[in-house]
Amino acid sequence: MNIKNKPNQTFKSGPNTQFNSCVGKNGLLSSSYLEGYKESVKIIYEKIIEDTHNLDTLIYPMLFCARHSIELFLKNSIIDISKINTSIDFSKLVNTHDLKNLWNTYKEYSLENFDFRVHLLVNKQEELISDYFEIDATGQTFRYQYTKENKIHLEKFPLINVKHFYSRYQKLSQLIDSVTELLENLKIEYKYGVHTDKLSREEIRQIAKKLPNYKYWKEEKFNEEKEKIRQEYNLSNRKLSEAINIIKNHYEFSSYIGIENKIEKVDAMSFSKIYNYIKEYKSCTINKTELESFLKKEDKYLLVIFAALINFRKDIYYVEQFDRLVENFYEESFIELIYTLTTGTKVFKNLKDSLQIMNQITLLESVEEN
Repeated sequence: MNIKNKPNQTFKSGPNTQFNSCVGKNGLLSSSYLEGYKESVKIIYEKIIEDTHNLDTLIYPMLFCARHSIELFLKNSIIDISKINTSIDFSKLVNTHDLKNLWNTYKEYSLENFDFRVHLLVNKQEELISDYFEIDATGQTFRYQYTKENKIHLEKFPLINVKHFYSRYQKLSQLIDSVTELLENLKIEYKYGVHTDKLSREEIRQIAKKLPNYKYWKEEKFNEEKEKIRQEYNLSNRKLSEAINIIKNHYEFSSYIGIENKIEKVDAMSFSKIYNYIKEYKSCTINKTELESFLKKEDKYLLVIFAALINFRKDIYYVEQFDRLVENFYEESFIELIYTLTTGTKVFKNLKDSLQIMNQITLLESVEEN
């Protein structure tokens, strides 16, 4: 038999499709690896607690899975931080198993000119992850009995209490989940550019809440508050002005200083008229043909804005995404827009919630009167 050309009989799909696992490009890639090793720790631990007969053998794969989940987490996080904030040459890190080296890189880029929300979680992780440096720096301790120098691994740690270990690992695992989720959100958040090289989006939002109402900005009180903020965030006057300009032109943040950044080319009267058309249709005062006849006379842009506001509340978190949503709805046909404007029981609630979030007070008042 030519083994080289032989089909692989071990790693292949089977007739019972519910047991076919999706791997490679067919799977979730890095997230699957990390979650798989984390879940394996849990499963092995539960098996040990159920029956301690195999404790001294199952301890090794359990600890290896825990240690490897940390390595994968650090590598994934370094890559994510690189995508968000800075250019990191992580090519040299991909093939390394040196946990301390990975941790130092992760910590350096997490704490240096990066989002303060990450700082808080990283500092909580250090004490838990550092224990693994001492016991298994390179990923060999839980895989093999002997070192390369033919010495027995774990001589300095002859007894490991699995309950104590697992309690610590659970705490670390929760922090890993928190960082992973935060970095996923930050990849979206930073993509829209609402940050500076000194301040994250969240810090700019906090500053907006601390600033006095815009009508007081010509008074001395404004200069006093600016100086407090400048010192609190360790900013130059230019960097603070950069943040304030973002606040003034932001749909949401401007609401904290009493400014309404109105959606362009949308007047309250036309907006209210479309609202009333839909309201009459929903109350069966007019039929769908009559509604379509009314709306065909309106500017498509207004219908697109209406549709975007209805869906914004349902699906999106950041107000920066609203303009992209408008662009997407512009691609839809008139019939598709009508469907969006009339389908569902929460059309009006979603619309009003979105207007509130977007700080469109004038438009909100125009529909609340009806």
